[in-house]
Amino acid sequence: MKHGTVTGYNRHKCRCDGCKAARAAYDADYRARKRVARKSAKPRRRVHGTLNEYNNHRCRCPLCKAARAAYDKQYSIDTNRAAHRRKRRARLRASGDWRTQP
Repeated sequence: MKHGTVTGYNRHKCRCDGCKAARAAYDADYRARKRVARKSAKPRRRVHGTLNEYNNHRCRCPLCKAARAAYDKQYSIDTNRAAHRRKRRARLRASGDWRTQP
């Protein structure tokens, strides 16, 4: 094994001064590259008229409000359908022939 390398530190678990220094230099370089990448990255574009924008970014423009209303309406319909199915199954079970009905 060659001392003073990142491989010696990571793979071979060597903690001599040379391997620790190599790892510290690698970490400093990695942090510097990440810092540059963060500064040069474009900010994410916010898309109005989506539920994500309404919920996560607290946008209340007309487009985002309409997206929320559409979601609420669909959720309400789905919830009502499920409740209707539960009631129907309960009625069929009570009548005794629930296995023969779809």
